[in-house]
Amino acid sequence: MSEPTKKELQGILDAHNEWYGTTINEFTIDHLTNVAIIRDYVSDCPGWTGHIALVVWGDACYKDIFYYDYESDKWTLAESMNEGDYKVNKEVY
Repeated sequence: MSEPTKKELQGILDAHNEWYGTTINEFTIDHLTNVAIIRDYVSDCPGWTGHIALVVWGDACYKDIFYYDYESDKWTLAESMNEGDYKVNKEVY
């Protein structure tokens, strides 16, 4: 794992806002303090490899997993686990 770049953080923030929408209390890059990126991840399923970002928000009750798409050069929210509520982005799977 490695430290995310500003470009990666902005891409993750953009994907977050695309999934959840923006509000008056909009998130900024400064809110992305707990981000871990696994680069060049190879899964058990040979159909996908790439970067994965795990973002933990607040008191660890909000967790999001983002995948990086090389072709579109953007991050996409894949899974969201928020206070016991689990959602999957079916477009990613």
